[in-house]
Formats: sequence, structure tokens, C-alpha cells
Amino acid sequence: MDSIAPLLDGVEGGTGIAHTRWATHGKVTDENAHPHTSCGNDLAIVHNGIVENHAELRAELEARGHVFRSETDSEVIAHLLEEALRGSNDPLRAALEVCGRLRGSYARHMPRATSTDSWSGPTTRTSWRMEASR
Repeated sequence: MDSIAPLLDGVEGGTGIAHTRWATHGKVTDENAHPHTSCGNDLAIVHNGIVENHAELRAELEARGHVFRSETDSEVIAHLLEEALRGSNDPLRAALEVCGRLRGSYARHMPRATSTDSWSGPTTRTSWRMEASR
């Protein structure tokens, strides 16, 4: 923590997330490091695992105007969640909708910058679980 304290000078907020390894997809760059954010930067995700259908989802999202900042499979989660939240005032329902679109094995945490809501949980090919917190 002491090594990152100078980087946090002036940063305000109540929730933080991090991930300790580089992306499976893409080069070792700051852009490919977690967390990944939505277009509006109000959603951030960390993700451990693989989204097997990321290329298909990314193409759909780009066709609808989403701009990606990384080469990772993980970033599709933030953009899918951004879209799902536009159509619902229920963050848990939006998170469940997104999980229904993802193929692969993974765990993720998704806090929202504009509220105290966050969602996390593991997912495997055969089962998944979501936890909501405030």
C-alpha cells in the first residue's frame, strides 16, 4: 500500500478495486490492466477467468457505438453492464442479464461509481452465483 499511496493523492471516492495479474488477452500495458470501465466511466469491473465469446460480444458492442480502450476479453463485461443498466433501474437484474450473455469460467466484481451498489460472484460453465452489496 505504501508504494501506491502517492498515486492516490487527491483521489476521492468510497470504493476501490484492483487485480493483481495482467490480462490473458492483449499485451502487458496499462490499458490492458484491470479495472476496465464502461464508456461513461461510471462502471468498473475486475475479472478473473476468460470470456470465451468476447470477440462476438465486442463486435456487437462496437457496432452499437461502444469504444474499447483495451485488448482484453474482460472489458466487454463493463460495456454490457452499461447497456443493461440503461434499460433497467434494477442493478442486480442488469448484472444477471449480462451474466446470461457470457460464456466461460470467471469471477468478477462490479462496483458502480454513482451508487453504493456492487455485485460479485463466481461463475463456471455449469453454475453461477451473484451477490449484491450496498
